[in-house]
Amino acid sequence: MVWLYLTLGAGVLIVVGGYLRARGAPARAAVGAKKRMRDLVTEDVEQLRAELDTLDGATADPHYVQAQRAYESARAALAQSQEIETVAEAVAEGNYEVACVRARRDGRELPEDRVACFFDPRHGPSTVDVLWTEPGGGRRRLPACTGDAEWISAGAEPFLRTVDYDGVQVPYWEADTGAYGRAYFSTDEHALAVFAAEPDPSEGGSHTAG
Repeated sequence: MVWLYLTLGAGVLIVVGGYLRARGAPARAAVGAKKRMRDLVTEDVEQLRAELDTLDGATADPHYVQAQRAYESARAALAQSQEIETVAEAVAEGNYEVACVRARRDGRELPEDRVACFFDPRHGPSTVDVLWTEPGGGRRRLPACTGDAEWISAGAEPFLRTVDYDGVQVPYWEADTGAYGRAYFSTDEHALAVFAAEPDPSEGGSHTAG
């Protein structure tokens, strides 16, 4: 009879353990999504710093000064674990000011203040909307930087940003990064729709960069 009780007890432990793991899955998914988004904005801030470092000869340009201020704001927001949107807004401002510095240096008109390149916000502001067919997906109109737009026009794939998602490299927008996407593309309905279509386990609260 003892063996029967032991068997029943083991069965109960298995069921309870499975139940607890199932209950904890959403929380673990939310933690993973939060970490991915913090990693993304951290890389964005680092890339903005790298872009500024290439403009040493333009430090007196008012746009450079604004870009530097935006970088400092983004870095501070990241260090203080403020919302993803706060960090991304500062990075986007800095990237636009960097583009203005380069335009003035090259004798070009200042660029239009547009949303980031959808394929990788580290590419800086988009310059044009392109029609792109995602592998295995539908055809979308999305904001792209000049480089990615040229690749797509030539029939090649743009330089997509990917992240590790459960051991697999996937486009960043397929990795439960809705808050990150909305931070950059809140004014672009086409890009925003991509993130709206993706389930986000971190929904339901504020999305900090901490």
